[in-house]
Amino acid sequence: ELAHWLVQCGATRIVLTSRTGKLVTGWQQMRFASLQNNALLQEVVISTLDVGDSSQCEQLITTYAADNNQPLRGVWHAAMVLEDVTFAKQTDARWANVHYAKSVACAHLDRVCRRFAPALEVFCAFSSVVSLQGNIGQAAYAHANAACERIIQQRNADHLCGVAVQWGAIDNVGFVSQNASQVETSIAQYALQNIDDSLDCLHQWAQYTGVVSAYCELDQELSTSGTEGTVGVSVVEDVQA
Repeated sequence: ELAHWLVQCGATRIVLTSRTGKLVTGWQQMRFASLQNNALLQEVVISTLDVGDSSQCEQLITTYAADNNQPLRGVWHAAMVLEDVTFAKQTDARWANVHYAKSVACAHLDRVCRRFAPALEVFCAFSSVVSLQGNIGQAAYAHANAACERIIQQRNADHLCGVAVQWGAIDNVGFVSQNASQVETSIAQYALQNIDDSLDCLHQWAQYTGVVSAYCELDQELSTSGTEGTVGVSVVEDVQA
């Protein structure tokens, strides 16, 4: 969905990264085929280079930043791995696995883009409201997202583009929609955000710096009264300030 939104914003070359390179669901396959057939796109590819690995990250960025006619303009870091477990059962391996995809990869992207992508206009890290408010069993995930936010803030301090968006629970697509039964309790305090509505706001947020929080919090009185169609309160704030 992010790739389609980028096309609407004028992107003509898009590189999607995935360690497996697999389109898992039928929806993903259909949407990627739609990108391939989009006349506005000159190129759309899936790279299996692992940005969590320093050398592979550098290979990826240098490959697509070297074109002087079409320099790399934006990086959108949306990777995530969940290893939900109570802190008493936390292990080094689980902790590292969560950080590898999120904060380690973000650090490599930051370092490489500083050197090889001087024309970069957008460096956006997708964070989570879990970083702001915490969540049972997600200490590693909260810490990894917070680490990404610190990377963004350091970029801003160095007068470089950078914004982190603390998303709430996204409906329609993504992990929550595919694993609703697993996450029902952990996201009970949040209203699900429609992906189209969220992307409609992303263009504005991408112009920001710092950390932006974007989530819908359930009105607990309505949710406990059994009222159908619980009202959500949209919150957008610069939490860096």
